[in-house]
Amino acid sequence: ARGTVSTTPSSWWEERKKIEQPVPEDQEKRYRGEQEKYGQERQKAEYFRSIQETARPGQEHKERYESEKQMRVEGEEKRDTSQIMSETYKKFYGEWVKTFQKSFGKFHEIPTLESNKETFEKLLASAEETNKIYSSWIAELEENSRATREVLRGEPDPAKYAEAYDMWIKSYGKMLNMLHTLPLRQNMKEIFENITGTPDIYSEAFEQISKIWIDSYAKLYVPYIDSMLKVSAKSAEISRGNASPEAYMEFFTLWMNTYQETNKEFYNLWEKIYGKAFDNFFKNTPAFSPFKEIMEPVKNAAKIYTDTFTSMSNIWVKSYNTSKEAV
Repeated sequence: ARGTVSTTPSSWWEERKKIEQPVPEDQEKRYRGEQEKYGQERQKAEYFRSIQETARPGQEHKERYESEKQMRVEGEEKRDTSQIMSETYKKFYGEWVKTFQKSFGKFHEIPTLESNKETFEKLLASAEETNKIYSSWIAELEENSRATREVLRGEPDPAKYAEAYDMWIKSYGKMLNMLHTLPLRQNMKEIFENITGTPDIYSEAFEQISKIWIDSYAKLYVPYIDSMLKVSAKSAEISRGNASPEAYMEFFTLWMNTYQETNKEFYNLWEKIYGKAFDNFFKNTPAFSPFKEIMEPVKNAAKIYTDTFTSMSNIWVKSYNTSKEAV
């Protein structure tokens, strides 16, 4: 049978009252004793601290000497360690150079202190020469700017404008041509060839493309701009009014000739320059297997494209001349 447990509030409260309650007088006495003990310990600690902080003769110099001695010992240990690492690295580098010279040194020469010195001397000389060239360009551009400002201050004059335009075109054309022959670029090509053992075909290809662009601009766009200036001047003359039929016919003939010569020059220039560019590209690009088998069809396709474009251009120019004569 289960035991009966009394859960009445009165029985619980009776059990709770049997717990011993603290006496206020005893608590106050114990608290006072702890305070006195803490005060004695604090006085004792302050007394011993004052004795330790009292200066002793030679103690300061001794502590400083000990710290300096420790620093010297640590410095000597670090110096010895770095010296050992340096000697170990020199031995490793020497063995590596010997191994490289015995194997790959037959194909590519490893740089030495002498060759590095020679390379730096070349770079320094090239930098000085290039600095002189850049200084001359800056002076020339400043002079062009001064002359252009004088032209703009005066009355509008097409002749002076054309002269200023030609001045700028010549300056920039000369600078673009000289960019490919800068001493720094030439020395960098030589250094690249000496280190890699292969010709710097990429710089050469870039130079050829840049020269082609400059030639095309000088031979195509400059004459085109000059012709358009003449057409514009003639158009302005007709627009003033009271133009004779002969003036209109002269303007039409000038416009047709300008258009014909410009397109004819463009196609001829494309045939001569860009066709040659394709040939030079495939000629100067080294073809190694398996790229040789890939580049050969590309070369043939490019040749067919240039020939087809040239033939169509010639046919178009001839038909244009025939239609013009008929008109």
